[in-house]
Amino acid sequence: MRPYLKTLDISFFTFLLLVLFLSPGCDKSNTKTNPIPSEMANQVFDTLQKIKIDSMVNQINFRTKLQPHPSMLAFPNFHPNDSLRYWSADGSPERISLYMSTGETIIWPTFYVLNGKLIFIRFRASHGDESNPYVEEKMIYFNDGQVVYCEERKKDLGKGENPGSLSHNKYQKSTQSREDIEKYYSPYWSPVKEAISKKTGITLN
Repeated sequence: MRPYLKTLDISFFTFLLLVLFLSPGCDKSNTKTNPIPSEMANQVFDTLQKIKIDSMVNQINFRTKLQPHPSMLAFPNFHPNDSLRYWSADGSPERISLYMSTGETIIWPTFYVLNGKLIFIRFRASHGDESNPYVEEKMIYFNDGQVVYCEERKKDLGKGENPGSLSHNKYQKSTQSREDIEKYYSPYWSPVKEAISKKTGITLN
């Protein structure tokens, strides 16, 4: 190869490298992934986990329907007449229903447990304050003790309106943070776990 041709080839190759590295498409600053804002990262919207847990909950509901009667347990933690019912599989509670009434407010969460771990809560509450009566429902999903998804619905009630009318409203994906959602169920789940442990000797998480 002639010397001037070899020099030309090297120059051309150097030119191509400069074009590739300096072009906008290869600018590393443009290829960085923008960080997710902390408030967005803290919201709950893992749809894949929701689908998986829905299947588990359906299986638990199917098994509990085969049981003639749930076990009953007095639960006067909030009101003397409050009660707790639970259904078990292989001797371990897997569906726990709590009914609490404080006069104007009725709260009835249902906890679903699989292998001793909380996987789902259906949290329902009816607030009968005459100035602003409303009913609400939250469907809260868990994985390894952490909230991974939550959907909710709420309805203001007219005078004498049945709280069951909420069933006509569609669920909306919750925009609350995990910390705010935990405030709904934590005051009830903790004493429920303690009551179940005293009754059955089984520790729930």
